[in-house]
Amino acid sequence: MPTVVSSHECYGIKPFFDAEVPENYSPSSFKTSLARILFPTLKSLSKFGFEDICAFPLQEYHTEKKAYISVSIWNHFDRYNALKAVREVGIHTASDDLNPKYYYRKVACEERLSLSSWAVLSDYSYILSDNAYLF
Repeated sequence: MPTVVSSHECYGIKPFFDAEVPENYSPSSFKTSLARILFPTLKSLSKFGFEDICAFPLQEYHTEKKAYISVSIWNHFDRYNALKAVREVGIHTASDDLNPKYYYRKVACEERLSLSSWAVLSDYSYILSDNAYLF
């Protein structure tokens, strides 16, 4: 598994997933519904938090951003259980990877963390020859 170039950048990032706010809900009423779903699973209201965000859905082409609630959780075990509970009741999620193997890539993308030192391009130049074509 690739490692982050600077490990000090990894601290303080809580596990999370993003739940899509349905058309017939306001974000505040949807948070109440999410809390009712998550409380029996996590057994505490202090184990999770909510944040309103707007983002483009990952599936299909959309011209406008949709409302999401980002659910941050204490640890990956609780994230896994909370994500399963939310998906069981039919709520659509954006970051719905149940496998932590793929979750670190999402976090690295959103937090703009480099996953390896060898895959970073810097100080490069390109010389185009006379008979070359760019596609």
